Amino acid sequence: MKFYIEEHKGNSTDKSRIEIVERKGLGHPDYMADSIAEAFSRNLSKYYIEHFGTILHHNVDKLEIVGGNVDVEFGGGKFLKPMVMFFSGRATTKVGDKVIPLAEIAEQSAKNFIKENYRFVNPDDKKQIIFMIETKSSSTDLVGVYEGKDALSSGKILANDTSIGIGYAPLTITERTIKELEMYLNSKKFKEKYPYSGEDVKIMGTRIDKKLDLTIAMGFVSKFVDSETGYWKYKGKIMEEIRKFVESKISDSEISLNEKGIDLGENGSKGIYLNTADVRKNREGKGNIYLTLTGISAEQGDDGAVGRGNRVNGIIPFQRPLSMEAVAGKNPVNHIGKLYNVMAFRIADKIYSELHTQIRQVEVKLLSQIGISITEPYIACASIIPADNAKVSDLEGRIKKIFEGELTNEKFENLRKEFVEGKIEVC
Repeated sequence: MKFYIEEHKGNSTDKSRIEIVERKGLGHPDYMADSIAEAFSRNLSKYYIEHFGTILHHNVDKLEIVGGNVDVEFGGGKFLKPMVMFFSGRATTKVGDKVIPLAEIAEQSAKNFIKENYRFVNPDDKKQIIFMIETKSSSTDLVGVYEGKDALSSGKILANDTSIGIGYAPLTITERTIKELEMYLNSKKFKEKYPYSGEDVKIMGTRIDKKLDLTIAMGFVSKFVDSETGYWKYKGKIMEEIRKFVESKISDSEISLNEKGIDLGENGSKGIYLNTADVRKNREGKGNIYLTLTGISAEQGDDGAVGRGNRVNGIIPFQRPLSMEAVAGKNPVNHIGKLYNVMAFRIADKIYSELHTQIRQVEVKLLSQIGISITEPYIACASIIPADNAKVSDLEGRIKKIFEGELTNEKFENLRKEFVEGKIEVC
């Protein structure tokens, strides 16, 4: 293993002039695709363990949601064409004479997730959604790498790919605020208070110097909205709630909402903007509002796919280094795209936690080589922005010790168990 610990020249992300951060929320089709692919992998892993005592090879990270078509009106609406959930990817389909019920596991994983998270989608209604399961048997080469050194019994697990995982710490105020805002808007408490707010929420945050602007998209649920007047009234209430929440999160920081931001009238002002494509009906009856039947945009032609949404820490930060690897649906035993991205964030968090008085920011990169033990990355790199009173050279020993303490069979085994138990967020 080659350790590289370097000083990063430049400002930390929170000190950059411009910061842009996105979060795709619970009802966004890309979030749905990631979450359901991960649920499929998790339930498949549990089945393999229950029946064969170990997690067999699989990568079910190829899942796409094809949007449907609806007729929406104030007070309700109906489906004209169902959403389609398409599963592909690869998995162990048979052991001896025993056939693995892949289609059943895939469909039930999706139905359970939908029932738990989307109030107005019925996964048992084929007029709303249909499932196409085309997951096939695994690649011989990759199975060979997976099983090459008796991975789970010998403790020497071989990387399935030459790939990189990236993590960093700490999150900026902008990043934390955007993530927490979406989680609040999709919380049970918020939905009980504002039942007309849909689950499909997307937030784009822009900080310029110390001023923050948030542009939010949120579908409104038609059964609770009886008129255009009602829509605009509800929208105003939600914007007020968003402003209060954001101000409570940033009140003790050096940033604030952009009081001089563009005035879009009923679509927002002073840093908070909601559904900015909305237009009131004119005399000719033409207008536009974000009204949905189910609260999710996949009902009406908006598609989703694994890997297009949030990174493993729940945001899409455009000023940060990013891995393009999809984490959701990959096997939790030796898939580097899954393991190293989570491990890189854990190492970064630990470095910052232990050295936060001496560093401002840390970025961690882990590079694998296919066929080599996952505990021995080809490169393990930490880029450090030190505090004013610190030198990176004085911290190298402690940072190297953290790497060595985290890149162990035991830590990867714990990581695997957490994935199977559903304790790790992937989007």
